Amino acid sequence: MADVLRGDVPNDDHRRRAREPSPAAARVSRLKLLQKRLEAARGALARERLLTAELKARADATPAPINEPPAIRVKRPSRASLLRKRLDQVTETLHRVREEHSATARKLDEARLDAQHAALVRLIAQGQSFEAAVVRYTETGTDAKERKVARALAHSLAAHEGTASLGRICIALHALKDGIEDHAWALFQQVSSEMLWRLVPVHWAGCWLKADPDAAAADLQRRLEDDFGVMTPTHWWGVAKRAGGLQAFGLLRRIIEALTARRDALASLDEADAQALEWARIALAGRDAPNPAKTQRGAISIGILDYKMLDLERASSNAGDYVQTLAMLSNLLRFQAIRYDESDLGRYLEAMKPRIAPERRIGDVEATVRPVIVDRDFSSGRTYPCPTWTIAFGWYMHPNFRKFFDFPFADGILPIFVSFHVNNRAMLGDDAVAYLARHAPIGCRDWTTVYLLRERGIPAFFSGCLTTTIGQLFAGPPAPHATDGDIALVDYRPEPGEFDDRRPVKFTHADPDIRAADIVQGLQAADDLLQRYRTYGVVATSRLHCYLPSTALGLDVRFRPGRRSDIRFEGLIDLEADAFATMRRGIEDKVETILRTILAGAAPEDVHAHWRRICAADVAAADDYCARFRPLPAPSFDVAAITADLRAKASTFNDRAPEPGEIDIAMALDRNLLGEIAVVIESITTHTSRPLGISILCRGIEAADLEDLARDYPRVRFRVFGFDTVTYANSLRLPPGVTVSTIDRLLLPNILSDVSRLVYLDIDIVVLGDVGELFDMDLRGFALAGKSSNYPVWMYGHSMVYSAAGALPAEKAWDLRRRMHAAGDLRFRSFNAGVLVLDLDRMRRDDFAQQAIPLVEDYAMNDQDALNVYARRDREELGVEWNAVPNQDAIEGAKIVHFAGSIKPWDGLYVSGQDLHGAYRAQWQARRAARMAAG
Repeated sequence: MADVLRGDVPNDDHRRRAREPSPAAARVSRLKLLQKRLEAARGALARERLLTAELKARADATPAPINEPPAIRVKRPSRASLLRKRLDQVTETLHRVREEHSATARKLDEARLDAQHAALVRLIAQGQSFEAAVVRYTETGTDAKERKVARALAHSLAAHEGTASLGRICIALHALKDGIEDHAWALFQQVSSEMLWRLVPVHWAGCWLKADPDAAAADLQRRLEDDFGVMTPTHWWGVAKRAGGLQAFGLLRRIIEALTARRDALASLDEADAQALEWARIALAGRDAPNPAKTQRGAISIGILDYKMLDLERASSNAGDYVQTLAMLSNLLRFQAIRYDESDLGRYLEAMKPRIAPERRIGDVEATVRPVIVDRDFSSGRTYPCPTWTIAFGWYMHPNFRKFFDFPFADGILPIFVSFHVNNRAMLGDDAVAYLARHAPIGCRDWTTVYLLRERGIPAFFSGCLTTTIGQLFAGPPAPHATDGDIALVDYRPEPGEFDDRRPVKFTHADPDIRAADIVQGLQAADDLLQRYRTYGVVATSRLHCYLPSTALGLDVRFRPGRRSDIRFEGLIDLEADAFATMRRGIEDKVETILRTILAGAAPEDVHAHWRRICAADVAAADDYCARFRPLPAPSFDVAAITADLRAKASTFNDRAPEPGEIDIAMALDRNLLGEIAVVIESITTHTSRPLGISILCRGIEAADLEDLARDYPRVRFRVFGFDTVTYANSLRLPPGVTVSTIDRLLLPNILSDVSRLVYLDIDIVVLGDVGELFDMDLRGFALAGKSSNYPVWMYGHSMVYSAAGALPAEKAWDLRRRMHAAGDLRFRSFNAGVLVLDLDRMRRDDFAQQAIPLVEDYAMNDQDALNVYARRDREELGVEWNAVPNQDAIEGAKIVHFAGSIKPWDGLYVSGQDLHGAYRAQWQARRAARMAAG
């Protein structure tokens, strides 16, 4: 751990080079500077326009004196014209820098793809089979553009009979990377087991263990007994990790025993895998140990949080975790009359007691305490006396083997939750929720945790961070500064020129050696770090657990997190001294009071009752705070006036009165997709005989372009609404490859005021079924129907809201989270908005557009986000057959294939279903050729 404590002091040459940004960084910095200048110029121009208008109005209102000769005016450029000229210059420069940046990025992407392709060829040239090389190529591609090509290769292989199985395997590997395990399992089942064991044994075994754990475990056991079968020790360790992630501990244990029994097997593992295997073996041994009896008579067991896990790779390497434990101990060590046992941890605590500031010492409580190590993320890896009272704080976010959270705590542990943080909803399963509710109220480190727990019905309040209390452990003045100009940079990257007048010394909280350190070593490392920080005049950091404890130590701290709107920070940043002190006192007082009760030997029910009493006011304050948010702003334009104007200027082709049984359909596009809309319409008309009314919302497209298309379909009634005059305020946040035209559909209820029900379709689809079935489906009074997303990143409402909030300034992000949680449960399953059935009457009654437009203009949401938070659970489920995505679903039997994702059937790379798209394009082209030939 020496590396953690080392301050690397650069020499003059190092400092000079550090101040010289790379060409890419310089371009980004220049771009940001020009953007700021552009905004400043625009603001100045706007102010000048207002001033000019005001002066002109005054001049017009002032009568000219009688008989006064006309003033002689010297023609000179106005300030407004000078500002406009400067604005044009800055804009031109900005465009040039952007073009240079884009060109460099394109060259970098091309170089990466060339290297990726060369790697595939090299693997084959080195003697690997084509199948093995392609699998390796697929497994190693991580960059989005690399994966795009690898995906296309997988889909292309799957489309050819001789390579179909290999293609399915590769598509399944992409599905696993995306977290869509059900799709991967379905694909694997279409491939022979021999091929799966030969090419992807670890992935296959992991999927099988999840789908059918008993059968998979029995088969794996037989293979273990058969001299490991066709799998290498490295494969077996990979399977062991999958078993651990699925809590198949019996299988995990048997694999570890088999590998450790053979020296040749262990020797074939790389060093990291061998260390992780031994780590897991020891952790499992602790888990299997018998539960001890109650603690010795008269002694009270107090849990002290450590950070070991079953999974060595995931165990904490962050010294900041031990800063938190040290802060908790600073509250326990205040009780000076406590006697600790003779364990290493007990002796450490005894030696630390004199460190407490005299005015913070408590001498009227006597007790014998047995400190018990509790691993926060793998408490089941140890056994505990009952009861083991534990102040439970920190970040509960680390799943073992990236799969399972070892929570609730193991039997014997009785927690008091304060400074608790969680933001991964997967951790809040039913058992965890019931456990937290039993031990409520929960003191939360940040407001995001409060929102998530309240959503599950758990009483919770904002306590703030326990590290604010650590100052009581650092009595007396710090060591003198080595040099007044020194500054400690703790995981902090300064801006060019930010600290040119100081000598920077770099520190980091990240150290892999901490993983293997025992708890005393971890605490000593954290203590040494804080002692070092005290010797510096200024500390600059991006780490929360440097900023808060360093502030508690009275240091001058410059805190610049990567993103101020980060879910961890609400309530913890921009604190004035009084607010910081109030947070610290609140924690210290509560912890002191509850420790007094515990050390007095109170019964568990009495301790919990006391905790509820002392937190009641904080819970009530949280209720009030969570209900406060600013009124939703109005749209930046008059929705009624704009949509009335759009209707008045709409173009109609093949005009006629709506017919009985007519299907109303809407699509939105810009000029980029003009060539693809005909394919969609051709596929629609092929599969329905009912009359159609198609409304097209478009940008950058002339009505004449669509009039020619309408001639191809004389039985289809077309209405075209041009949106080029509709401008949304602020910068819209759109996913890659999505343009502003998709936002326009939020105005559909208002534009199509004469339509009650509607099918909305994206342009990147082909229709293979009768859309009349879709149009006629029973919505059961719901506002819409959509297909549930199976992409884990966007599967629930939280993902959409929290992603949008992360793109906002901090205060607005906090407001959005409060608003959305107050409106209802965000655990609703999200839906893909590429194929929808909309009840426009219901949406008009709900004043949908008035609510949705501000979310995209002011709160960084996109149109799909706005539709989801509007409907929430109030929607009908659309079957997967109506929105089958090749990268996520089987498309056999689909009624609509939706080419969602980065690969489109027209962009030159292959995707499953592309032949269908090509067939309908050819069919439309034949239709047009026949019409043109007929004159």
